Amino acid sequence: MNQTALRRLLGGAALGYLLQGAANAMDRAAHHHADTDGPEKARCCPPSAPPFQIQRLFGMSVGDLTVAGAVTRIIAWSRIPPARTVFIGDLAHAVAIKRHRAVAAAHAAADMVTPGGRALIWLSKRENTPLDRTLKGEDLVEPLVAAAAKEARSLFLVGTSHKELHPAARTLQREHPGLQIAGLYVPTNLDREAPEQSQLFDILRTTRPDIILVGLPSPDQEVWADAMANSIRHGVFVCVGEALNSTLAEPMAIPVWVDAYHFHRPWRFWLWLRREIWQTLDVAWSFPALLSRHRRDRRHYMAALNRRARRQAMEAPYTQIRREARDADREGALRAAENDA
Repeated sequence: MNQTALRRLLGGAALGYLLQGAANAMDRAAHHHADTDGPEKARCCPPSAPPFQIQRLFGMSVGDLTVAGAVTRIIAWSRIPPARTVFIGDLAHAVAIKRHRAVAAAHAAADMVTPGGRALIWLSKRENTPLDRTLKGEDLVEPLVAAAAKEARSLFLVGTSHKELHPAARTLQREHPGLQIAGLYVPTNLDREAPEQSQLFDILRTTRPDIILVGLPSPDQEVWADAMANSIRHGVFVCVGEALNSTLAEPMAIPVWVDAYHFHRPWRFWLWLRREIWQTLDVAWSFPALLSRHRRDRRHYMAALNRRARRQAMEAPYTQIRREARDADREGALRAAENDA
């Protein structure tokens, strides 16, 4: 290789590195000023789990997935490191992302977020990127458990009380013979620095479950699952919230007076009202702010995608130059070895 060609090669490589560094600096500055600040996990897909489309809605990267597609991906991830997190996104999560940085960071690092409410479907249609269907925890639990039993994947259940988890485990093993349940756990403190978390780390590292079904209050369960996934490095944490109990556990005991006076419908309505009314009012009050924040986040997201595409286009010629230089060096080394022989 003559000196002119060498100077051109080195100059092209140096220019490529400078352009790449400038683009990286622009990306870091944009992420620093974005509202959803947090780490991004690489979405590497095993061969059996094809890529899925992502829509940016209310600060969440929501996947356009069917139930079968989500279950197939979770099963494929369950024995491939690193640990993964799967969340069910809805308006309550959007409110929590707006208010708490830890929730925003957990969602930014999530490997899969499914649309858990009609509001996400409505917004995706407004953005001309419509999602086909909602995919809630109730839709996901039963098919996932059936697939885990068929593929010999072990389950670990995390919930709010042993009175709910033990009936859920019995129901699972009765309906899915051969299902492996690695353990049950009820955390009393979700703080990562709490002494009991080290005990839970040891349990998960010893049992090495493939799928961890998390049925804790939201959004605490998402923050907890993200912290655990960063600590144990194996398994898939699927956060389904109350769906774990409502779908799998035995029916809740009804008071005697409700049975005596046939007040079943008013009783169920009161339970729903007590659980949902304040959350519904909170979401309704925050909805205009959520829409405004969605527009800002969407602009940042699309700008980052455009910068990434421009950077790849700029790097393509210099990548080819570096590849040709490596090939030429390899051929020269082989010829030199042949001459020496």
